[in-house]
Amino acid sequence: MEHLRLGRSSLRVSRLGMGTMTFGTQMDEAQARRLLDAAYDAGINYFDTAEIYPAPASKEIHGVAESILGRWMKRAPRDHIVISTKIAGPGDRPEGPSLPWLRGGRTALDRRHFTEACEASLRRLGTDYIDLYQSHWPDRNTPIETQLEAAERLIEQGKVRYFGLSNETTWGLTKFCSASRDKARPVAVQKAYNLLQRGVEHGMTEACAREKVDLIAFSPLAMGVLTGKYNTGSRPQGARLVKFSRYGSMYLQPRLIEMADAYVQVARTRGLDPVMMSYAWVRQQPVVGTVLSSCSHAKQLRPFLQSAEITLDAALLAELDNIRQQHDARWNILG
Repeated sequence: MEHLRLGRSSLRVSRLGMGTMTFGTQMDEAQARRLLDAAYDAGINYFDTAEIYPAPASKEIHGVAESILGRWMKRAPRDHIVISTKIAGPGDRPEGPSLPWLRGGRTALDRRHFTEACEASLRRLGTDYIDLYQSHWPDRNTPIETQLEAAERLIEQGKVRYFGLSNETTWGLTKFCSASRDKARPVAVQKAYNLLQRGVEHGMTEACAREKVDLIAFSPLAMGVLTGKYNTGSRPQGARLVKFSRYGSMYLQPRLIEMADAYVQVARTRGLDPVMMSYAWVRQQPVVGTVLSSCSHAKQLRPFLQSAEITLDAALLAELDNIRQQHDARWNILG
């Protein structure tokens, strides 16, 4: 397993990372522990969670994923693993989840909420410090300087080692970098990135390269659409996009299904597993530090790990780009 230094930090993270958003819903604790054991034994040292996981978030089960991960962490020396977790932002924004049950529903990214959320995460994780602490989504009502001061305070107290962003815009990333002092300067930004979702290429990847901020790419399979299991209208019982309508409405769109089918066909023509091809494609993209995947079944871990051994050649990368351009033109998508 290849490892690299994350952004400007001293953290050395595996190129493949393990997400925990399924822990407590799609995977019970025993299954999650077996998955974490296998991932760690294969060389994965980067584990990602959040105060509201598992997802979709709810009052009854939020924090369960952190607790499961925390109990498992006793299996490995603390300095051998890198733990990332996230503080939830305001829950009243139209495009984000409503979280009236979290810290009174007023989850601003200010000093008070940074402190309360971080200390609660530390308790659930059973650790003295968090390696990478990220804001889960933007808060445009709290000044960026205030958010940076709150993160810096946690770093000075030794509760957090580095600060990062998640679901942030290109504008937000550059603002955080320009406003920050050295201690709380973002070292990574977490964004959805896969063969179907390439919005980060419109500014974000350039900002990451120039600011020396690594991209942590989540949803590398577009929540399973790139496996081909949803082709021709298939809706497998128990699949994530079938079970959770919120995610289904985001991904089960004719345009995305059609494009995914084209990618799957290319993989099979080349004698490749489409799942491993999709993982490898993300890993090979500029500024991507870690490819983050959350499994709903233990059997999904093997192709994820095996993808680390695959390098897609220039001709295949060009063919995949051509598919995207053709489908964008067909569906009248510009840029």
